[in-house]
Amino acid sequence: MKQLPLKGGTAFTKAQIEKYHKPHLILSLADSNAFDHCLEWILKNKPKTLNIAGPRESGESGIYKQVYQFLSQIFERLTREH
Repeated sequence: MKQLPLKGGTAFTKAQIEKYHKPHLILSLADSNAFDHCLEWILKNKPKTLNIAGPRESGESGIYKQVYQFLSQIFERLTREH
């Protein structure tokens, strides 16, 4: 989940996935299409492992809960429909 500009561990993760040419998706929870983009990306790429990177709770209050709720909804939809 993104916070621009990317920094710290999030920037490092992005550099590594680009270095190793791994499929990736950078999202902002503020984007009204984030849910659909995420769902489409997962269905297209069918990842066996999903690495979630983003700002720490200590640096962005409330981000843990927001991401947890977002991902819970994604996984619920995937479980229900696929």
